Amino acid sequence: QAAWIFALLAAISPHLVNISTFAFHANLLPLTQLGFVYGLYEFIHGSNRGLYLAVLMAALNFHFEPATAIFTTLTLLIFMIWHRRKLAIKSIGKSLIIYIIPFLPNIIFDLRHQFLQTRAVIAYFQGENRSLEGILPYPERIFERLRKFTELFSSSTLPNLPIILTGLVLLCLLVLLYRLKKTRAEAQLFYLLLFSLLLRLLGFMFLFPPELKSWYLYGFSTNYLVLVSLSLASLLRRFRYLALITLLAIIINIQPWQRFSGKAFDSAATLKNQKHALDIIYQQAHNQPFNLYVYTPPIYDYQYQYLIWWYGRRVYGYLPSEYSYLPGETSYHPSKDKFTTPIKVGEPQQIFLLIEPESNPERLSGWLGHFANYPLVSEQTLP
Repeated sequence: QAAWIFALLAAISPHLVNISTFAFHANLLPLTQLGFVYGLYEFIHGSNRGLYLAVLMAALNFHFEPATAIFTTLTLLIFMIWHRRKLAIKSIGKSLIIYIIPFLPNIIFDLRHQFLQTRAVIAYFQGENRSLEGILPYPERIFERLRKFTELFSSSTLPNLPIILTGLVLLCLLVLLYRLKKTRAEAQLFYLLLFSLLLRLLGFMFLFPPELKSWYLYGFSTNYLVLVSLSLASLLRRFRYLALITLLAIIINIQPWQRFSGKAFDSAATLKNQKHALDIIYQQAHNQPFNLYVYTPPIYDYQYQYLIWWYGRRVYGYLPSEYSYLPGETSYHPSKDKFTTPIKVGEPQQIFLLIEPESNPERLSGWLGHFANYPLVSEQTLP
């Protein structure tokens, strides 16, 4: 029953639907977290294959979001020590090899570039490299962490409820699941999920001073959805109608029929709509050189950088004279000029600003300030 409920909630979860519509490294975290939890659960029941799966998922997380992967690895080590009697030296050796495999590209890169990555990590921990700004003091950091974890639960299951009410629902859910009669397997999974969440919450509170970016937590939507599914399955055995009413209320609150209607993917972050926006820009450029600057809420517009390079050359035969987040901005793609030389020669005749919807007006205003001295020729809003 819990599995069917989880499948339903995962299919309509607003958070999972949203992150499935555009390419971003952290969007794979729910999948790796699900594999990680499943692997640890199997390991608890004596399966070394489960351990190997959890090890692989923990290592892959470093490629999707290192800030999250640190605590995933810590969780893995704690469970390995806890169940050390079930581990032979051979199993530990296999786990170490599996863990290293995803890092082979990094190792080769460091060997070829004078250990650039290793030196950067050492400099960061020595305080010489403050690449993650926004250090939060106590107690502001504690409340910020609690809010971010609660917001993820809200966006995963209860998107239309006030954040304080969502926090109370989450607390009641955990108490309810703790008190309800559970099978031994359900109890083990509950404690595994709860420990996994609490370890990361405390880690981000006391071991990670910078501001907590929302995408660091994307994978924990899996924990929330499994916890909700376990709760409803336990409730279903004792209070069937109450469980069904609760599940129906969750579905009505999520309103999945709107997301899967004809307007399901009007998001600016979908490939179809991004290509459509580029078509309009190129058509209005009238085959003349132009500059293009992109504002997207994740800030780093890697998806647009690649899309313009690929789509602009393939369909229109040339690239903008400059395309970036801001004029002259090369800090996060310093070598782009080596393979993106504009095909058209001449001074750009127009500047285009491509702006995705932003919920933070102050951040968008700050970006627009860089273009305040340019006259606005025309403006077009795409559906």
